[in-house]
Amino acid sequence: MNYPGEAEIELLQKGALVDFTISAQQIQTTPGGDDTYVCLELLLGEPEDGDADERTRDHEWGGLGFAFCVQMLSFIDGRPRGSSEPDFVAGDAFTVFDLVRHFRYEDGELHVSTDYLRGRCMKTDVVIRRNGTATITTRNRGEAVLRWLDRMEGKKMLELMV
Repeated sequence: MNYPGEAEIELLQKGALVDFTISAQQIQTTPGGDDTYVCLELLLGEPEDGDADERTRDHEWGGLGFAFCVQMLSFIDGRPRGSSEPDFVAGDAFTVFDLVRHFRYEDGELHVSTDYLRGRCMKTDVVIRRNGTATITTRNRGEAVLRWLDRMEGKKMLELMV
């Protein structure tokens, strides 16, 4: 069982402080109607002086933490699917090592993409761009990402597992 260490706590604290606004959302039922694809476009930071085009630069100090928070919530919510049952460990946690394994920096964008991780169906992609926009895409997760973002906004308490 993994418990959060100092690095995980630091990332969660920074990620939870990032202000964001959902600027667009696309929700589609998969062919066959058995699951859902969700794509959210976000603006990170809050408008400065009431100007929606000028935003605080939260992505610069909190972007990695924001991506970690989304992936951590995806991991906690993830369940076995298909043949992943034998790898599932209840009470496991998403770690900094997991973040590093699934992180890449490409064309000025931070990407964290997960598919299956230790028996959990995550299928969650987070992209954070240098202009402060972000995209979160989930597959086969229903509309769970909307609940994760509610938790990050404090609409439902976010707790550390200790």
